[in-house]
Amino acid sequence: MTGTGVTRRILLSTGGLALAGLSLSGCENRDAIELDLADVTGFSVFDRATAAILLDVADLMIPRTDTPGAGDTGTVLYLDQLMDHWASAASRAEILGFPAQLDGHARQSVGRAFRSLSRQARFRLLESMDQASFAEGERHGFAAAYRKLKRLIFHIHYTSEAANPDYVAVPGQYLGDVSATEFQALVDDARF
Repeated sequence: MTGTGVTRRILLSTGGLALAGLSLSGCENRDAIELDLADVTGFSVFDRATAAILLDVADLMIPRTDTPGAGDTGTVLYLDQLMDHWASAASRAEILGFPAQLDGHARQSVGRAFRSLSRQARFRLLESMDQASFAEGERHGFAAAYRKLKRLIFHIHYTSEAANPDYVAVPGQYLGDVSATEFQALVDDARF
């Protein structure tokens, strides 16, 4: 994925999965794997610690089962590219600030840094955050950052070719800002 731009597929596909409020329940079915910074490479926006935490969060949300997990689809690497090429400054700051907020939440909730928790404890922490952040009335701050990150992770993962066996590339070309005359010419030529 490195070096590729944001595709029409990402821009045009819907965020229905995120809006459906997918739950983390039942996702914990792998052996404990502690965070490892040695495997964190290839990122242009995320530093090693941020990438490691986001990789872990994505893997906890969408683990590998009999289908590819978020780690298999390069979800966080693609998220890094979105932060570099697509995201607004506010979105970039929100996503980049999430790991520190997550660590603060872990320290407040269980008295330890997120990275020092066992995989099962990290999963339980995310599960409780998921329930709280999607509760009625939670519309700002840490809950909003978590919801945005979760929407992006699920959207990127489930629109990837690896996670979607029925993958069909979006046909055609993107024309962007066309005038009314150019639009009408496309309609008349039946190319639109």
